[in-house]
Amino acid sequence: MRYVMPISLCCLGLLLLLGGCAQLGGAVTRPQPSGPDANFETAKTILLNKENPSWNESREKKFYSLLGQAEQIKSNNPKSDALRKEFEQLLNLRRVIIKGNEPGLPKQFVNSIGITMKLIDSNSPYYIGVYEITDDQWSKVMEGGGGAAPANWISYDEAEEFCRKLLGKEGLTYSLPTETQWEYACRAGTTTAYSFGDSWSSSGRNKPNPWGLYDMHGNLFEWCKTRVLRGGCWANFPQHCHSAFRVRTNFGSQSIEYGFRIVLYIGHVDLP
Repeated sequence: MRYVMPISLCCLGLLLLLGGCAQLGGAVTRPQPSGPDANFETAKTILLNKENPSWNESREKKFYSLLGQAEQIKSNNPKSDALRKEFEQLLNLRRVIIKGNEPGLPKQFVNSIGITMKLIDSNSPYYIGVYEITDDQWSKVMEGGGGAAPANWISYDEAEEFCRKLLGKEGLTYSLPTETQWEYACRAGTTTAYSFGDSWSSSGRNKPNPWGLYDMHGNLFEWCKTRVLRGGCWANFPQHCHSAFRVRTNFGSQSIEYGFRIVLYIGHVDLP
């Protein structure tokens, strides 16, 4: 795990003293399988056969640049209209829409660096990481030491670079989740403050949500595509770990509290 001199340990200590989501040793570490598994090869074959052969790295970078301007694209002004048109043209070129229930597409797989991806069935289906990215998974794509703990001190830019490099390694379209994707997966069909109810519960927080995803509440803040952090962290008060809680910060910010999980697009992309 990389180390950066902490600037807020006093604040974190105060939060723990006063009583927060409080995993006293920091973020929870989960055992994860090694990869790849057979389902990964199946998913990769299906998804890569859907790729448009005219796609290239230059268009990929432009696509992600536009996706990062989601809020501006959604606003109503002439400049936004031009951005939206360019985004839609790239999107149509980049992917064909396939359905989450397409025969043969696995509901879950473990990719080449051990990330377990779960298929989320929605109008625009996608895969999302069952767990947060670990130090070991980080080290297989970026520089740095390994380990089973969730990778922290991660900035938005670094999380984006991880996704781009993993795309280059496997050829699949990994990304940070949009806020819509993150919250939909976090809630897992629930309407309560947390996926386990309206009251904070350490036992509920330590279990997977109804769709089998771990640590969506109160482990590490997780970056989303629009440079927003979701989920709260181990040092926060419970009200900061609600399914709907969000924090906007500088995309270069790093903290002991910041990590991420990834999604894999299998169809058209929903703006947040």
